[in-house]
Amino acid sequence: MKEMQKGYIALFRQFLDWEWFTDVNTCHFFQYCLLRANPKTKIWQGKKIKRGQFVTSLSTISEETGLTFMQIRTCIKKLESTGEITNETTNQNRVITIKNYNEYQNNNKRVTNVLTNEITNGNAGSYKENSKPITNEITNVLTTNNKYIVNSIDNISSSSSIEKKSLKISEEEEEILKTRAKQNGIKYFKPWLRKLLANGDYLPILEEERKKQEREKQRAEKKKQEEKLKQKTPEQIKQEQEETDKAMKKAREKILKGLRKRGEN
Repeated sequence: MKEMQKGYIALFRQFLDWEWFTDVNTCHFFQYCLLRANPKTKIWQGKKIKRGQFVTSLSTISEETGLTFMQIRTCIKKLESTGEITNETTNQNRVITIKNYNEYQNNNKRVTNVLTNEITNGNAGSYKENSKPITNEITNVLTTNNKYIVNSIDNISSSSSIEKKSLKISEEEEEILKTRAKQNGIKYFKPWLRKLLANGDYLPILEEERKKQEREKQRAEKKKQEEKLKQKTPEQIKQEQEETDKAMKKAREKILKGLRKRGEN
């Protein structure tokens, strides 16, 4: 941590709602990629490595992250499947590309310089006294040069309001969503639920479940009616018993009559 001059990366709080956030290995690996990616395009061994890319190997990644080769391959596969990165391999190395790097890491040199100069020159008091001009400068930079950050803040704000509003679901509805999560093999329910609540995707699931329950209720009612029709009244049971008794009496009389005839002969 001594070499603080190497710079930093931006990490938004919205990262908490990312689908791989609770997957420890994948989250760790993706943050590693953000830290390792080139902040600007450069040439490496005659090959152009663009901003957001970096050249590496499984052994290097394993050494620097503590992940095994199998864990690394699994992380790469997951991040490729959701469009976070691409992975190009050669006989000697591999090039990993963060697909939306400019959205994740949009430099604000003017902001950085303003804040850095204030702190480096020991003008902490000056910063407090002149916070308004500096704040205006930061606002201007963010507004003009970093629309993604502004949009992200808006998204977080709107997402939060949606989530607060949508969080008013009943325990029964939450149980329905838990059941659906298990059916879909969702390992971490809460992040998945937050995502559903934020974008409103939980509503079709609940509607589908309600229709399913309604169909099951109708089938149960129909079966109950059929069973009811099958049930016999006491009069019907008595009548059938009498008919059975008559048939058995008639059969016995016939047998006795046959025996008498044989005796007479």
